[in-house]
Amino acid sequence: MSKHQTKRAAAVQKQAKLEMLLSKLSTDYEAATFHQNVVVADCLNKACAAMMMASNHLFANRLDQFLRVSNGAWLLIDFGRRLLDADAVEHLLGESEYLELNETVVSPTVSVDGGFADLEKEILKLRSVLRDRKKVD
Repeated sequence: MSKHQTKRAAAVQKQAKLEMLLSKLSTDYEAATFHQNVVVADCLNKACAAMMMASNHLFANRLDQFLRVSNGAWLLIDFGRRLLDADAVEHLLGESEYLELNETVVSPTVSVDGGFADLEKEILKLRSVLRDRKKVD
């Protein structure tokens, strides 16, 4: 078997293992009744796209590109798996807000009001420091 054939066989094996990991993650995510984490869903979508791209590189005998893209897919699958497992542990422990990675929506008015309140506090601190310095001079 030539060196290229050996690399290709290893790439096909890697592709098969990644497809199994992705399938297992997808099945476990769909079966998770406690929480549908959007970050895990995003990992699944991106990993599927990366696996499709890796397959295209593999079929076109672009093994270097296949390796790069498949490594990225593995990272997405691994991160999604770890996050799903952490979500499951959190659920079993009874915590409900520990791993919320969803963006919380804060109205602009609340955000601006909070910023102005912080700014006002800083201005008052600076004024008191200036008064103290004038008294010393």
